[in-house]
Amino acid sequence: MRLFFALDPDEPTRAALAAAAQTARSSAPDAAWTAGPSLHITLVFVGNTAPERLAGLEHTAREVATRHGALRLTMGGGGVFGEPPRVLWLGVDGGPPLGALQANLAAALRGLGIEVERRAFTPHLTLARARRGGGDDHLLHAARTLPGHLGAFTARDLVLYRTERTPSAATYAVVSRMRLGGLSDPET
Repeated sequence: MRLFFALDPDEPTRAALAAAAQTARSSAPDAAWTAGPSLHITLVFVGNTAPERLAGLEHTAREVATRHGALRLTMGGGGVFGEPPRVLWLGVDGGPPLGALQANLAAALRGLGIEVERRAFTPHLTLARARRGGGDDHLLHAARTLPGHLGAFTARDLVLYRTERTPSAATYAVVSRMRLGGLSDPET
């Protein structure tokens, strides 16, 4: 199983993301666009995992989730990863609480022997990918169409996903959800 931990946007946010992506799509029509239900903010990529390790992963992640409250996340601005551009992304800002959740989760998973990337965490939503390995310069043009501020939402669950590959695309299935267990709600 290929696994990763993420945060999900709520439904109104998914609708706003779909509208922004639709506008950007005209600038990069050959890109592979992420379907609305597949949009997420990856916190930690776990990778290929034996099924017998699943219970330990869930237990560890649940312990981390209970130490962090719901997160108020704002979205806006975009960019590309790669030279030439291979990924179009929309920025996500959750301030220090988002960084702390990601760092604590990564450290806990390393404690289980999971090899977690050590590069800096860049919170984002992947909107599109180049279909060709050589990249797609049109993604840079699409990034310029993304709004500076798209809105905000509250993430209340840490989600463990399994990647399912099909000939045409990757899809993501929820394995489990862990409620973020802080005492305060950032909307109040």
